[in-house]
Amino acid sequence: MTSDYVKHRLKEKASLAPRGDSNWPVLDLCREFAQEAFVAGISMAFQDWVNNYVSPAQRSAVRRYLVGRLPGIILDQYLPAQNILKPADLADELARWTAQYPTWSTEVEEAAFDSLQLCQVVNHLYYSLLDSARSKRK
Repeated sequence: MTSDYVKHRLKEKASLAPRGDSNWPVLDLCREFAQEAFVAGISMAFQDWVNNYVSPAQRSAVRRYLVGRLPGIILDQYLPAQNILKPADLADELARWTAQYPTWSTEVEEAAFDSLQLCQVVNHLYYSLLDSARSKRK
């Protein structure tokens, strides 16, 4: 999937949004991308949103806002959609895993506007959660 695809999907979402300063179109799209495991698309959507839908005066604040929402998108949308664990076990394992990796959210936030880096960080998180779950079963 390309940045043109992301731009198209974002344009569709934005057309449904009421005028104003709401960032829900990009967040909604990023939740969908997370469920689809299209992590690079999340970063591309953030970049396109800030560059094309946000006034220059608001860009810094919106960047901070979006970055702050990204760990929740990864935790609540991406990881459960990967079916690493049964839903009943996922919450307990995520609690244990986040205690082991307390900097994960900072790593995700720092990579938010770099597609390649975000993919690398999320892949690392995915495999560390998978390893954590496997080691618990042993």
